[in-house]
Amino acid sequence: MPAHDAHADTTPPGEPAWRLILRGAGLAFGLRVWLVGFAALVLSGAWGGWPDPYAFFSSPRYALGAPLEAIERCLGLLAPPGVPSYHGGVAEDVAVGETLAASFAWLARLLVWGFALGVVARIAALRLTIGERIGLKGGLGFVAGRWKTLLAAQLFACLVVAAPLLLLKLFTLPQRFGVGEVVSAALWPVALVLSLLWVVLAGALVIGWPLLVASIAVERADALDSLSRMFAYVTQRPLRLVAYIVMAAAVGWAGGMLVEGLASGAVAVSRLSGAGFPILKPAMEVPLAERMIRGWTELFMLVARGYYPAFLATAGTAIYLLLRRDIDEQEADEVFVEE
Repeated sequence: MPAHDAHADTTPPGEPAWRLILRGAGLAFGLRVWLVGFAALVLSGAWGGWPDPYAFFSSPRYALGAPLEAIERCLGLLAPPGVPSYHGGVAEDVAVGETLAASFAWLARLLVWGFALGVVARIAALRLTIGERIGLKGGLGFVAGRWKTLLAAQLFACLVVAAPLLLLKLFTLPQRFGVGEVVSAALWPVALVLSLLWVVLAGALVIGWPLLVASIAVERADALDSLSRMFAYVTQRPLRLVAYIVMAAAVGWAGGMLVEGLASGAVAVSRLSGAGFPILKPAMEVPLAERMIRGWTELFMLVARGYYPAFLATAGTAIYLLLRRDIDEQEADEVFVEE
């Protein structure tokens, strides 16, 4: 993996972790990566479930929690479908079609976010390491050239996480032969171990997903190598990883406060200015007009919240570079550059 000559923006040797994370988070405010984040939200169907912009200024508690609620909404899009529900040692029968639909929807969201985060991660990787600016075209070109690796890495990760769930489904088979309660009770410790394994793998996947994408954006690695790096970086230095996540979360929360405050302020001012626009009066007599206004408002807020996916990618890339320096002892200014 070649190292490159230093530029003005190149990561200095031994750069403090907080500074690299701060620089990474700052890249999330770029217009191009912001639009990529917005596209990820639109394509994954993330229209509902966001903090109410009209209530942002209602109380300090609500305002302080709005960025955390928005980040939780983004992570919720990446959360795998739930495990089968067990009561009294007997698994509840879940419709196969419903389970498959939820699984395919989750997989589609992961792929959309994986490709979108790949674009942003490549832009961030070159900027944080050698100081090179490639823009949106360069990020899209990189993903276009490495889409097979991105796709394979994400599918392998999903298969790894799905393996315990598939084994848990085997516990429903004895019930079909009339001995379900006895067999399920006897094998309950196995179900607990498999459930614990699923929780660990699913947690590692949600936490490590930005690291998986960053690995492909930074290294010349195949899908399996990127997947092994992700699990290694999540498990080998967990306390260091938690510290980096806490630092990144603090920076992301501050940026989210700025984004939510400015966007919600714009929405509030647009409502207050309704005195000059009869269509905006509270006693709305035209339901279609009200729905149009709410639609434009939701679209405006969704554009603003494109910051959060962009932040996950840029901060995740910075954390990946730090973990690579801690675990593999590689300098943070080393990055793969295509010929």
